[in-house]
Amino acid sequence: MTDHLSSKDPELEKVTADDVFLELRLIKSPEEIALIEKATRISEKAILACVGMAREGVTDSEFLCHAKMKMLDEGTDTWDHLTLSIGGSDPEAHGIGTAVSKGDILRFDFGAICGGYVSDVNRHVVLGPVPANAQKLVEGS
Repeated sequence: MTDHLSSKDPELEKVTADDVFLELRLIKSPEEIALIEKATRISEKAILACVGMAREGVTDSEFLCHAKMKMLDEGTDTWDHLTLSIGGSDPEAHGIGTAVSKGDILRFDFGAICGGYVSDVNRHVVLGPVPANAQKLVEGS
């Protein structure tokens, strides 16, 4: 591409701006920070709402519907992602009616969008005692 541009104007100066753009992305105005915080709060509230309804028999579809309604009620523009898994279910293939069973680990990974800024929050919930082989993971060690 730059060779093509140089052929059109031999005096064209090529400047690599990648580092400048990367640095600019790190600088946020107070308004941008507020939008990021709002998106994060909304995602957290949606996850906590789902945690509150976690019990045997609740389906991935019910969690998704509840999360979407909570996000909209809290003022999101929309959502970037609503990913969840129940037990060994595929987190990218949700909303197919997978139901929670005792001992399942549920993973909620939600991202609200506010003013173009996206949050990414996730939490794990265990329905019942933590399975022995997951104890280390749950404790974060």
